[in-house]
Amino acid sequence: MPGIRFDVRSARVRLPVVAAIAALAAMISACTSGSASGTAGRQINTSGEITIGTPNPPLGFNPATSANPGQGYAEYEAVFGQLIAVNPKTGDFEPDLATSWAWSANHLALYLTLRHGVKFQDGTPFNASAVAYYENYYIRQGDFASVLSAVTSVKPIGTYDVVFNLKTEDSTLLGDLTIDPGFVPSEKALKAEGSSFASHPVGAGPYRFVSEETGYDYVFQRWSGYWNNAHEPRVQALRWEVFPTDTAEVDAIQSGAINVATFLDPQDYKVLSANSSLTGSTAPNVDAWFGFEDTNDPPFNSTRFRLAWEEAIDRQALAQVVTVGTGRAFTVSSPGVEPYVRNLLPIWPYDPASARALVKAAGYPHGINVTCYAEIESMGGNYQAIDPLLIADYKAVGINLTLLPLTPTGLGLMLQGKLGACAFYSSDAVDTSVWGLENTYENTSWSMGGLDPAHADYGTDVYVDQFKNTFTNAGLVRLYYDIEEQHKKVPGSLTPLFTAPEINFYQRDIRGWYSNAFNDDHWYSMYRAS
Repeated sequence: MPGIRFDVRSARVRLPVVAAIAALAAMISACTSGSASGTAGRQINTSGEITIGTPNPPLGFNPATSANPGQGYAEYEAVFGQLIAVNPKTGDFEPDLATSWAWSANHLALYLTLRHGVKFQDGTPFNASAVAYYENYYIRQGDFASVLSAVTSVKPIGTYDVVFNLKTEDSTLLGDLTIDPGFVPSEKALKAEGSSFASHPVGAGPYRFVSEETGYDYVFQRWSGYWNNAHEPRVQALRWEVFPTDTAEVDAIQSGAINVATFLDPQDYKVLSANSSLTGSTAPNVDAWFGFEDTNDPPFNSTRFRLAWEEAIDRQALAQVVTVGTGRAFTVSSPGVEPYVRNLLPIWPYDPASARALVKAAGYPHGINVTCYAEIESMGGNYQAIDPLLIADYKAVGINLTLLPLTPTGLGLMLQGKLGACAFYSSDAVDTSVWGLENTYENTSWSMGGLDPAHADYGTDVYVDQFKNTFTNAGLVRLYYDIEEQHKKVPGSLTPLFTAPEINFYQRDIRGWYSNAFNDDHWYSMYRAS
């Protein structure tokens, strides 16, 4: 299951703005220490090919129609570049194909100024006409991610300026231009190829698409006309090779058959770290495990019972056992919000005695039987350990838990309120940047309330509803704090459990990559040190 702005009320938020930023920066620094960007006196070698192993084949290369899993965005960025980039250390927006942007006074128009002199890989100009054509095409194709729902039209203003016209305020639009709507293709190629564009992509990024063996192998060649070639050395070719199993990918990186292994299982970290020819990277909070409860029906319609449900879980033990020591527990709606709400943590402590009393106070003095579903094979690691740990935790407080296997179809039914009372499942690509948190809260706003058509409100809707017209980091952080403060008093239908990092390993001669604390590692400026 994958992208965007602090006058914090000091009486409410005890973590000052500067301290919050510093805390986040410290977390990022700790997580990027495995990056290999220097050559230590060795020569830069950009010849040849670097092969990246992955368990996730892309689903096509048309950003308007292909919902790519996992690192599909890395491939998109290589081919298309981005209108707006995200700084991997701070999470701030940075110029890429758009050099500047500004909102109108009423926030119903966003103006972008584009980089001059850029060409697509087919030699046609990157300009306002191409951007406007693609954005309107993206909307006509159905806006599958619903990221441009507030946009009514996109129009060129001269050669290098474009305006996004909106029907309602939407502060998330800038962040949305770092993902699918920001991967602008050649207007000429998009028109000529039509539905075939997904297998013949043409963009303005550092690599041009060469070939694919669908589901197995994807090759990209360095493009000599890329506007930023002088800034970063990069290898002549990138190849993504798809592996059907984690074991096969581990064997390939160990043997040297591939240069980079990505999205590995947690148990691989200790084994591969012992290999002196490899360097490991762990990006934080990329995969997260949650519980979901249908709060419309007993017993989860009781606030007391939901509090008991949260306090009964030893999250740290879960994280330690299930992720083989690579993950960590969390109790907030998204791990990335923790630096901004530290004085609220933990939202729900592990407290079996309190949980036991709350179960009785909820009307179950002799305990209760609850049946849930559990997804046990979605992320690698020791995930078969989830069942007995959860069952033991809940039994200790008077909840006799039965767990049944959860399939992807079952999860969809669960989220529609059509399958049982609760489930435990994983979600990938948990964003930790300030703007990414905004999207996370909006996309999972149901987690604060029920799934009934009326959307039961547990006191957080008033804050979630303010996201679209909040245009500053200060305002967003204030809303995050208010949501978590209310969530602590009245749990909704989301039970945060633990996170697992994205685990990647590199042959030691590979340089130019770096860990991104907010998303996948950066791969499209890699080379060898020789």
